[in-house]
Amino acid sequence: STPAGSSPVQRAQGELWRWSVVQALAIDGALAARAGLRWELSYNRHGARLAISGAAQGMRLLLSRVLHVMLNHDPERLTKSEWDAARRAAIVSFESSDSSVPAAQRVEVRQALQVTTSDEVTAEGARFLRSVDGANMLLAGPVGTLEAALLRAEVRRQLAPLLPPEGRGSDEYSAERADLRNGLADWEPLLYRPRWQPQPLAQNACFDCALSATLDQCGLLANA
Repeated sequence: STPAGSSPVQRAQGELWRWSVVQALAIDGALAARAGLRWELSYNRHGARLAISGAAQGMRLLLSRVLHVMLNHDPERLTKSEWDAARRAAIVSFESSDSSVPAAQRVEVRQALQVTTSDEVTAEGARFLRSVDGANMLLAGPVGTLEAALLRAEVRRQLAPLLPPEGRGSDEYSAERADLRNGLADWEPLLYRPRWQPQPLAQNACFDCALSATLDQCGLLANA
C-alpha cells in the first residue's frame, strides 16, 4: 500500500528512491538483459508492482536479486554519476506522471528534488517499505509447477520481515486475497504496460531468446 498522507515532495522523493534502486541494479540488469531477462519496479494506486519477464529458469535469480537490492538499498552507495542520473530521471518522471500536483507546486517539488539528500531518500524508501501490508503474485506463460512454487517461496522469504506472520492477522487479509482469486479482472489495474529495465537493452528484441532467431535485424538471413 502507499504511505498515507504523502505530500507531493514526499512522493517525488519516493520516485527518486525508486530510480536510485534502478541505478543500483544497472550492472545486474545489463547482464540479465543479455540473457533475455528484464525487470520493472513501478508505483500505482495500490502500492508498487515488481515485474520480471524472461525464461522461467532465469526469473528466480533475477527476482531474488532485485528484491534483495530493493529491500536493502542504501543510496549512499551510489556514485555521484549514478546519483545524478537517478535525480534527473526522477524529476522527469514525476513531472510527466503526477498530474494531481498544480503547476505552481511543481516548481517547489522540482527545487526540492534538486537538493534532496540521500538520507531523505533513504527515509522515504523506508517509509514506503513500512507501509507494505501484503503481497500477491501473478505468473503467466510456461512456468512449471515446481518453478512457480520456488518463485513464491523466494518472494515470501524476502518479504517475510515486512508482512504479518502466517496464522496471525489472517482475517484482515483473507477477504482481499479471496477477491484477487476471482479472476484476472481483479488484476486489471496492475496489468498496465511496463517500462522494462535496463534501458535501452530491455527494449532490444534480439536479446529475447524466443524472438532473436526469427528477426532479420538480429542477424537472421532471410531464405537461408
